[in-house]
Amino acid sequence: MCIGAHRLSPIAPHVPHCAPTRSTSHVGTDRRGVVHSLTTTDAAASEINQLPHLVHGDERALYGDRAYWSEADRQACEAAGIKYRMTRRGTAHHPLSERWRQINRARSSVRARSEFVFQVVKCQWKHTKVRYRGLAKNTAQVFTLFALTNLFLVRHRWAPA
Repeated sequence: MCIGAHRLSPIAPHVPHCAPTRSTSHVGTDRRGVVHSLTTTDAAASEINQLPHLVHGDERALYGDRAYWSEADRQACEAAGIKYRMTRRGTAHHPLSERWRQINRARSSVRARSEFVFQVVKCQWKHTKVRYRGLAKNTAQVFTLFALTNLFLVRHRWAPA
């Protein structure tokens, strides 16, 4: 399973003196890129807190970016027999070695499949900016867009031969 998140830029609000709020969509996809789980949060929420909401229990491997990496999650996945393939982070005092950079690059190539669903939502459905109408309404809209994206991704399998 691959995990990804994207922030959508806000459109200027109608109410003067009201700061625009951004929302973030977090998705869990299978190997083909079909979305099976989705959560939305405001942009200030941490991505690592969304990981339990994105897994469904049948995973053999988890791929994600650096924002989802956690040692506690890694150990829990190892105990459950799940391969934890989140890209690693370097720090200012301990930068990543060349070996870990190559490993991250290989993991990112697998994770890129989950990022493609965001390209479909943003380019195919033209959903690059969002007017924040409350998290519930924006979540309903995002669920609809990702359902359409799933249909778009599997359209060739359903086409008559």
